[in-house]
Amino acid sequence: MHPPLIAGLVLLGLLVLFFLFAGFGHLTRGTPISHVRLLDDSPLPAVSTPTFRELVQLASGTGMSAGNAIEILANGDATYPRLWEDLRGARHSITLHLYYCQPGQMADKLKTILVDRARAGVKVLFLRDAFGSSKLTKEYTRELTDAGVTVCDFRPTHWYEMHKAQSRSHIRVVVVDGRIAYTGGFGIDDKWYGDGRTKGSWRETNVRFMGPAVAQRQAIFVAGTSRGERRGALPRSISFDPAAPARAFPSAWSRSAPR
Repeated sequence: MHPPLIAGLVLLGLLVLFFLFAGFGHLTRGTPISHVRLLDDSPLPAVSTPTFRELVQLASGTGMSAGNAIEILANGDATYPRLWEDLRGARHSITLHLYYCQPGQMADKLKTILVDRARAGVKVLFLRDAFGSSKLTKEYTRELTDAGVTVCDFRPTHWYEMHKAQSRSHIRVVVVDGRIAYTGGFGIDDKWYGDGRTKGSWRETNVRFMGPAVAQRQAIFVAGTSRGERRGALPRSISFDPAAPARAFPSAWSRSAPR
């Protein structure tokens, strides 16, 4: 056999072994809970009962905190005007952990607001997924960093970590001054603008909240920085505001991120 052919076969064999290894690691990374059933015929506890809250806390490993103000935001028309207003009103810190960010009018709007707040002395920390936000240009990032925004990529792809390349973080975290937080399925792309009913407008349900649960979202952001390109560089000077107003709603946020 010709040496180039041998080299090609060896390379092909190594690629096959690599993908087999990556697939095996993905399949054996854990066993999710598919369903929960009672051991007897007693009825399931109602959502409004203390027993239900206790079961949720035990099953998720996340404590529920009382005294939160919660606002449901349906689609872009209800979400982004509220989000832009809160970001513009930031006085101490803004932390963002976002998966999907694409160039467009929405990305430009976000950049304008973050640049303005950073120049006003607000600590702005932006953790973006290295894959989901890969189309943001170097010029876009440079404008942010030149204004004082700290930008970090979540799990940048390296040849020695290709078996983890498919394990992305779909977390959405926005926290303003440690007092106001957002989560949901939204991203930074023009397709999320609109009412979610017309062609080209994506439907999404998001949540804005204040209260003790905001600290949980802030902690999720901090945990995400451990997988960033500069581990430990981001969680500095962020706000945890204990004076958030009390409300009637208990809530909890469980972190789910790739290993």
